[in-house]
Amino acid sequence: MKEHPAFRVRPAWNHERSATGRCHGAVARTRHCGAASQAHAAILAAFARLDSEAATARLDDAGIAWAEVNDMAALWRHPQLQALGRLIEVQSPAGPVAALKPPGNNSSHAPKIGPIPAVGEHTRAILGELGYREAEINALQKKKVI
Repeated sequence: MKEHPAFRVRPAWNHERSATGRCHGAVARTRHCGAASQAHAAILAAFARLDSEAATARLDDAGIAWAEVNDMAALWRHPQLQALGRLIEVQSPAGPVAALKPPGNNSSHAPKIGPIPAVGEHTRAILGELGYREAEINALQKKKVI
């Protein structure tokens, strides 16, 4: 289901039975809950008039799981990521960028994260490791395959 256009909330049902069985409470007993696509349209219409607080209250009252949807900027600012120190700066061809640390925390050592390679930076070496001969790699490059 797409997120609500007015705010970033997404109901979290995963199949038609769940959607049709629960949409009545959230959409004030609309007649259009016979199929998931109809339920979707009915829900968007009913929620279009609501602010985020009213919409989430309706979803809670109907027993429908929901979650806020973050864009990338909000993800990087997420308090839990900040509190756990999960972000690290890495070098890229475009300059330094923020990245997530690998899963798991280990206080005995810091994760080693190398720079992000430029497009094609390792292509010749990888093709060589895969058994391509120098002449074949040159031919691929001449044809602009790589």
